[in-house]
Amino acid sequence: KVNTSDEADANSNNFIDESGLIERPDATALPVATAVPMVEVTAPATLPEGYTFQATAAGRSFNVRVPTGGVEKGQRFSVPMPSEDDDFAAVCASRISVPVGHWKDGICSCFRFGICHAWLWMTCCCPLLATAQVQTRLNLNFCGNEKSGRATNPSGWKGENMAIHLSITIIFLVVYFRNLFYVMPLLQKVVELGTEDPTSPEIADLEEEINFYLQTMRLFEYSFQIYALVVLYRTRKAIRRRYAIPQEICCEDAVCIACCRCCAVAQYGRHTADYERHRSVCFSTTGVPEQHPPLV
Repeated sequence: KVNTSDEADANSNNFIDESGLIERPDATALPVATAVPMVEVTAPATLPEGYTFQATAAGRSFNVRVPTGGVEKGQRFSVPMPSEDDDFAAVCASRISVPVGHWKDGICSCFRFGICHAWLWMTCCCPLLATAQVQTRLNLNFCGNEKSGRATNPSGWKGENMAIHLSITIIFLVVYFRNLFYVMPLLQKVVELGTEDPTSPEIADLEEEINFYLQTMRLFEYSFQIYALVVLYRTRKAIRRRYAIPQEICCEDAVCIACCRCCAVAQYGRHTADYERHRSVCFSTTGVPEQHPPLV
């Protein structure tokens, strides 16, 4: 818009006092430019756009969001530094910072917190249920996939994964031991008949019945083992993908799960919890106390 000469004269008169000098405008009417302090951050790993991780500068921790286009490992980029006047609780809530780009410790660090640590025994006795606790921490479903929406409902029930894995485990144990209890008396009867009359035709019938129960036991055992291996593998892959942890060897996750599943579960459990400051809890949906901060 172009002012006419009359409008320009009217506007200029607003800044001229009675003495004919130009009057200085009110300071509050002028925009004040403030410099935003920036801090340079080095990417700990190759991260996608929008990924959030925690950085530390001048003794202060704050959340950093990866800019558009993502970053490569070792790449430096600038982000605004939170000021002292900011609500620091809003800038960086009380959360556990999970390492990005590497595991927190080695796969053989099972005894890092002692032989009596609850998480160690949980992974040795019930690796599938221990995995359910880690899935709940990370908001994964029982198959190890990301749920729709990273934020969980605090008022919602968090025991879904634990209930599913526990139900499958109980069904397997009931069927397995039920068949085992049927087989034991039959085996004893075969031994007795073999002692009395090795040529008895009843022995063949009993052996056929025993084979049926043994085949059923093997079927349930193999099915349960395959299910557990798939769940553990997918959960470990989800953790590796979320925290940008590269593989050191080909098919590393499959090898770790197949060769030593307890060690693999114990490792990703320690990676997603702060056992240095919080105890492990066996009988809970997350394996950590309720006051344990959420994960970044």
